[in-house]
Amino acid sequence: MKTREKLRLRILLEQYLNETGSKEAGKLIQILNGTLTIPAKAGRKPKYSDETVRVIKHLRASGETVRSIAAVTGCSTGYVQKIAAEQETGQIKTVKKVSE
Repeated sequence: MKTREKLRLRILLEQYLNETGSKEAGKLIQILNGTLTIPAKAGRKPKYSDETVRVIKHLRASGETVRSIAAVTGCSTGYVQKIAAEQETGQIKTVKKVSE
């Protein structure tokens, strides 16, 4: 958002706040000013629980195959492989965005 657009938005929000006393408008003004931060809840919510991840790690450590773990937990084999690789290397794998 351009600086000019932010200024115009702030003016409109202040007018709206003065007319209505809206708490939401006050919060938006604080966000624009940088005095209030938005809580970090960005991104996709996990599809599987922490308990499922623990089960996958336990079964893989006990020697179960990727396919059998996927069948038991209801996860894809790719997800089981990802969790197993994270366990073996100690690093979390991330998916890189491909720019067009």
